[in-house]
Amino acid sequence: MRFQNLSDVQRLIDQRVHEVPAIEFKSDAPLDGDAARRKFLRDVTSMGNSGGGTIIFGLTADDSSGVGVAMELSPIANPAILSIMENIVRDVVRPPLLWTLVDFEVGDGRVVIAEIQPSALGPYMVQGYDENRYYRRGETGVVRMTEFEVSSAYALAHRTAEHRDDEWRKHFLPMSTPPDEPWLSIASLPFEPFLPIFEGREINIYQVVRPPAVRKRLLGLPIHEATVRHWADGITADDELVGRPLAFKLRLHRDGSAGIAQKLENHLDLRTIARTVDAYLAYLADFWSTYSLRSPVELVVGISDVSKVIRATTLIGASQGGVVHPPDVTVTKVSISEEVLPWELTRAHVRHGFVRRFIERLSYAFDLQYNGELFTVGPLFVRGGAATGLLLGPGLIIRRRPGGSNTVALIDKAGRIHGSAGGITSFVVEGAVIDEAGDTLAVVEMTDGFACPPDYLSDNSVAESGVALAPWTEPTPDLGGPEVPTPTGKWSSGTVEAALG
Repeated sequence: MRFQNLSDVQRLIDQRVHEVPAIEFKSDAPLDGDAARRKFLRDVTSMGNSGGGTIIFGLTADDSSGVGVAMELSPIANPAILSIMENIVRDVVRPPLLWTLVDFEVGDGRVVIAEIQPSALGPYMVQGYDENRYYRRGETGVVRMTEFEVSSAYALAHRTAEHRDDEWRKHFLPMSTPPDEPWLSIASLPFEPFLPIFEGREINIYQVVRPPAVRKRLLGLPIHEATVRHWADGITADDELVGRPLAFKLRLHRDGSAGIAQKLENHLDLRTIARTVDAYLAYLADFWSTYSLRSPVELVVGISDVSKVIRATTLIGASQGGVVHPPDVTVTKVSISEEVLPWELTRAHVRHGFVRRFIERLSYAFDLQYNGELFTVGPLFVRGGAATGLLLGPGLIIRRRPGGSNTVALIDKAGRIHGSAGGITSFVVEGAVIDEAGDTLAVVEMTDGFACPPDYLSDNSVAESGVALAPWTEPTPDLGGPEVPTPTGKWSSGTVEAALG
């Protein structure tokens, strides 16, 4: 059952629709404690493990007859409810929960629709909040799956997974790259069934390779100037010109599989690598969203011949010592592989989370003392990727000026920003500056907290490389004041300049 608007939900009330195994009504979604989160996770995973269905949060049911009947709307007041749900599920459900969330505003609250599908990768397991269990729907509600039920579900999934390596080879992925040269490789393969999401010549191949939605993000990358062609199973692009060696390849399959390979310059810093990976993930997310890929995707990102690529910068604060090799093993490639939901990669903080895990893998390979600075402190940007000229550092915000900089605000240990005008009207959460309502004013370029609005897309035409961080400053002691608000994940109508005073 699809809910396109609030009228579809209201119709359930008007027609006094009963709960059935595939549709459930929840008057609220309390997620402010481990017990409440465990119950929420049991509800959503059990629905997926029982064939899928829909849960409506913010709809009270009349249980007087013994069967829940849609009675009235009970909007959820928490403005960040969607982001909180997504982050809880993303952190502890394996394999990734195949679901879509839609919310409708009702007064000052929200009604949330969670449409959940079963997984072809095996049953969903809750792995967090002191849980390591599988659940399903039973006659009396949510029950634990038996060992036989779990093994049967995995046996079914195994019949699909046992041919997975063959599918990678059939798709010629990851793309081949010359040996002894540093290349960034990104490869993705949806999980079965492999269904076409686009056909051939009726689509504009140039808009597929250079989509308007992320065009600015691709500036400065070879994809922006690549030659595009149709091929037997989709679209291909490269930058091979007469007299110039190949340095970029792209292949998009009709079933949504994709391969990207870009030759890297020697001695790139982690900030540049992070920005490049994020740009290509944003590109793939736009491609999958435009052509409605609904299957989970196996995503592999790696860099070959890493010893020629990574350079430590002031961002990291350590000298390059070469790749760390275990005894009797020579490491030439660093990569990461994860199962992702394609539509979730349209959200900035989800992409940045993947990028963060990849960058951490690279820092481990070089034994760098890397503490996540790229994602929590650094230059601040606003909607559309415009630079603010402000730098978020530990304990302070500074403004860069020609020939120097000056401090414009201090940040106490609670995250309150004490500006020059007095009073507290803004806060720092997870690398983002938010206002009193929890709306976001500015973000560090790669912040992966859910204070980062989903539509944030940094702009390569203004993004800055090699920027030194503000000097380390201990946060101001907690001076008291308003509680730090919960981030809404939405942009503020105000400006960061006004909030700082």
